[in-house]
Amino acid sequence: MCGRYALTKLADLLQLIPWLQAPADILERAAQYNVAPSQTMPIVTADAVRTAEWGFVPSWAKELPKMRPVNARAETASSGGMFRSAMAKRRCLVPADGFYEWKGSKPPKQPYLIRMRDGSPLAFAGRWDRWRPPEGEPVETFTILTTSPNELMATIHNRMPVIIPVARYRDWLEGDKATELLQSYPAAEMEAFPVSSRVNSPKNDVPECLVPLGGAPRRHSAKDSPRRSLPPGSDGFSVGPFRVLFDANGALIVPRPEAEQDFPKCVRVGRRIDGTDPVPRAAGPQIQLIRAHNRTPFCSRPGVP
Repeated sequence: MCGRYALTKLADLLQLIPWLQAPADILERAAQYNVAPSQTMPIVTADAVRTAEWGFVPSWAKELPKMRPVNARAETASSGGMFRSAMAKRRCLVPADGFYEWKGSKPPKQPYLIRMRDGSPLAFAGRWDRWRPPEGEPVETFTILTTSPNELMATIHNRMPVIIPVARYRDWLEGDKATELLQSYPAAEMEAFPVSSRVNSPKNDVPECLVPLGGAPRRHSAKDSPRRSLPPGSDGFSVGPFRVLFDANGALIVPRPEAEQDFPKCVRVGRRIDGTDPVPRAAGPQIQLIRAHNRTPFCSRPGVP
């Protein structure tokens, strides 16, 4: 599940969504280190950056329910009665720096902070809705979708939030194949470390919640992830978390099967941002890869502009 998260880098994440403009009052929000259910938080919908209460209320509810789900299982996202309509029409991104999870079967459980290895912001897959009470203003609410854990999270908990790859943000918000994105995020791009028990109380919304207790973060070794062998005559080099490869004919190869879906929207024609070629090769078709999270362009094949 996902019952707490942190948000201190909202502006950084919103730079990855240039087609939407965030209101000044949202951009100027104070950092939050220990976000808890029922709080009003920024979300990104297909047409706006807005705020909503964490705890889902469907539009058809006759009154506010006593229990408002903060999580929804991705496996039943399209079929569950409470969430079916919102899944089809009101998907959202929930910006965060990382999320907290507690390890252990009995108290005192150890809290962990799970985040991207490079410290970049992330976005959970969410669903939102607008409930209109008999009297008063409409109330907008959201829930976070969860799925089975990746290899890193499996050592801490049996569920994790669905994290949408940067290159697929628009697909999640507007596409007709959103269910393809309801899977665990690659463990090799994440890390986890124990943090202070201060995070146990929502009243402790302080920077100390993010400070590691000590020791190296837990990371899933890249050697544990399945990779394709490099075909004879191939060439390639590393770009951030990706290994960019080309076969003898210059065709792009994606070595990690789980990353294949990220490439179609990442690849753009162009030249490297500084005008240089990262690999000294003969002139030919040029491809530019936008690395997820930091948007740094790299020319993965030199050639003519």
